[in-house]
Amino acid sequence: RMQLQYADGTRVTVRGRTMVGFAARGWTFAKTVHLAEGQVTAKVAKQGGRGAMEFETASAVARVLGTELSLRANGRATRLDVYEGRVQLVRRADGKTALVQADEVGVATADELTVELIQWPLFRDGLIARMDAGFDARPRIILPMQGETELPLVAHGLAWPGRNGALTLAGGGFTAEDSGRQLADAIRRTRQWTLELLLEPKSLAVAESAALFALQSDDGTEALAITQFGSSLYLRLAGDAKPADSDDSSSLGRRIADLPELRPYHLAIRFRDGELVVLLNGEQLPVQAGVSCDWERWSASRLVLGSAEADEHHWLGTISHLAIYNRYVVDDDLRRQAASAMRFFRRMTPQRVLVRAVPTSPPRIARRGRGESAPSLVVRDFRVLEEVVGKLSEARFTAAYWDVLDSQHAALLPAAEAERIFVLEPLADYPHVARQLDSTGESASDSPASSTTATHFVVEWQ
Repeated sequence: RMQLQYADGTRVTVRGRTMVGFAARGWTFAKTVHLAEGQVTAKVAKQGGRGAMEFETASAVARVLGTELSLRANGRATRLDVYEGRVQLVRRADGKTALVQADEVGVATADELTVELIQWPLFRDGLIARMDAGFDARPRIILPMQGETELPLVAHGLAWPGRNGALTLAGGGFTAEDSGRQLADAIRRTRQWTLELLLEPKSLAVAESAALFALQSDDGTEALAITQFGSSLYLRLAGDAKPADSDDSSSLGRRIADLPELRPYHLAIRFRDGELVVLLNGEQLPVQAGVSCDWERWSASRLVLGSAEADEHHWLGTISHLAIYNRYVVDDDLRRQAASAMRFFRRMTPQRVLVRAVPTSPPRIARRGRGESAPSLVVRDFRVLEEVVGKLSEARFTAAYWDVLDSQHAALLPAAEAERIFVLEPLADYPHVARQLDSTGESASDSPASSTTATHFVVEWQ
């Protein structure tokens, strides 16, 4: 790999087996890169009066004013991946142009010029597993090293795929059987790994350790596990001793990150040679050294999101992205992945409005999940009295919440049970909205489980 840096900070990285040339164009000496074959990536500073920087191939020209991109070419086609900014892609054959924006890929051939969304993750070197949350309600784990083998994610308890490409965990989890063994073997060969998750917790006051992710054997033995306790995330690694400065039970493992507020988080964890590095939303946290891993105990039979056991404490929230590598992914790539995943999340986030509502019927109770200890699903119809913030087209909606959560949370109704999916959540989960109401002297403390009077809720729909 070779990197060229211009005086204005523009960087061009040339990947292996690439034929490339560099030149200055015209009286302004605008930058030009001639790519005959192979791949280059670039971070282009704003070009100002010099004119666009051009990347030329046999089939297309990419004109760049300032962005991050990757360009690949052979004798037949040019592929342009844009990570930030915008790039104009021009097909040489007829001059036809297309605008390629962040998180999009443009492909130019002699016959076609197409633009579509980049499939996450952006970087595939060493990728051994990725999650397709399933807009078709068929979530699965895909194993690229096994010929794109697809293994279904099977729901247990209160867990389901949403229409927005995210998995909702409200008292259950998902398992991909037979995936853990292949992942553990691939990681054991390199003795290094990187894990990425895009998650949105629904609570920052988890009273007991709640399972978020695990590679585990049938008997529950874990090679790797991530849990949440309170507002902190913890990591357990096979063979790792409790760190000396831990102030919690050793069963929690290492504290790797604190979640300051209820919002989406891109979590990236990587391990190599006893060094554990965590990035939260692209920002690196303090490095933890001296982390041990017993590779002889590094085995697993399945991948688990949340918990498949009815008697365990459950993690509450959504997971929309997952990627696992058997290599040590560098900071720049993880930051690009984080930015891309967050942009995806913002595009797919449902609309939310604040309403005042009153129950119109007694609650209907239905058992869910496996075993006698499974929580009850309580469903109650509400009538909207007035809209406080935003606009809601329906005058009535249905709320669902679980008694195991002390009736303080609500969650998505599965798509099979409602033509239109709603989320009803206590206002306490939206402190910025609660503060606005406090300033007007209105109260928002009533619970839907205990009150028949009007109360405030945040209603979400897709």
